[in-house]
Amino acid sequence: MKLKTLAVATAVALTSTTATAAPWSSIDARTAAMGGASVATATLDSAAYYNPALLAAQDADADFSLSMSAGVSYADSQNLTGAIDDFSTSLQSFQNLDYANYSQDAAGLAEFQNDVNTAYSNLNTSLNNLGGKSYTLATPIGANLGFTLGEWAASLSTQSYIDAAVGVGAADGTPSLTPETVDASLYADPSSLTTDARVEFNGVSATEIGVSLARTLNLAGLDFAVGLTPKLVSIASATGTQELAGSGIPALTVSNASSDFNLDAGAVWKVSKSFRLGLSMRNLMAKSYALGGGGTYEVAPQMRAGIGYTSKFMTVGADMDLTENDVFGEKSRIMAAGVEFDAWKIMQLRLGYTNDLATTLTQYSVGMGFLNNALNFAAVIDPNATGTGFSGYLGFAVNF
Repeated sequence: MKLKTLAVATAVALTSTTATAAPWSSIDARTAAMGGASVATATLDSAAYYNPALLAAQDADADFSLSMSAGVSYADSQNLTGAIDDFSTSLQSFQNLDYANYSQDAAGLAEFQNDVNTAYSNLNTSLNNLGGKSYTLATPIGANLGFTLGEWAASLSTQSYIDAAVGVGAADGTPSLTPETVDASLYADPSSLTTDARVEFNGVSATEIGVSLARTLNLAGLDFAVGLTPKLVSIASATGTQELAGSGIPALTVSNASSDFNLDAGAVWKVSKSFRLGLSMRNLMAKSYALGGGGTYEVAPQMRAGIGYTSKFMTVGADMDLTENDVFGEKSRIMAAGVEFDAWKIMQLRLGYTNDLATTLTQYSVGMGFLNNALNFAAVIDPNATGTGFSGYLGFAVNF
């Protein structure tokens, strides 16, 4: 029997008993390719996600945009899938032991019992190696309709993101073998060994539908833009378990969606024709959503500042989180930087860098766009990963 690593359906949201809203996750391919830098550099097709004020701070030729984007990120930095395979191999080795394959004398019996003891020890080691490991999945999806009209700009946008974690546990918390020590029953029938280890799915999904409104202002001779996004936020969760030896998608317990109102706001100072300073504030009202199983999902105000430079052939941006974020119990404070080279709006090359100041972890990103951002894709590379993982984004847009 070969254990199969369980696939996670990206359309299903999973949640832990305590979770906190994710920080500025990249929704679209352009932003992902630029390392997440967006507060002062987002375009009409994505400004509503990152800083609504940018809707009114676009170039004169940006009048209308209709866009869709999606991404997926999978990370198994602790190599949980490898640990499951090791446990599978050890379990199969133990269950395949059969005294009938040994010489039927005292020496053969001693050899068989020694092999049982060794295989049991290896199996225990493999089981212990499963503890504390997990892999994660995130799937951002977005759609946006934006337009400008003189000093005003508006957008109707929706975004949905799923954060999921998969680990190994047991009903009582700690996986174990039965029997807990080698005894006569295992010598008589090694295949009678069982384990209560199981795969556990935990995660959350959040969907936002917002209407953004932005306007340019001139105060004391300085050009500004301000924006506001009232939004409906819907939180849903699900949990699921399956025997470690199972396969396929387990039955899930899905909580009813909990919805509430929240608010995003932003401002941009147009220092010059090319330079901008941006400030974005998300989830201005702290919220707590009840989840299935008695858990909660916390939403706290988040703030990020950015600087951007834009010319005909190049855009450079850098962002910094002004608030520390807590995601699944892990602290996060992001610094992001990116550059875009634009060849007459026919083709764009993008590079990005992300550093988590709370953990010192870094990521690099690369992407391309074609035909005035009609088609965009991006890939994110994690040089810190010791296991397997990938992040990819794809986007489509109509801009004129």
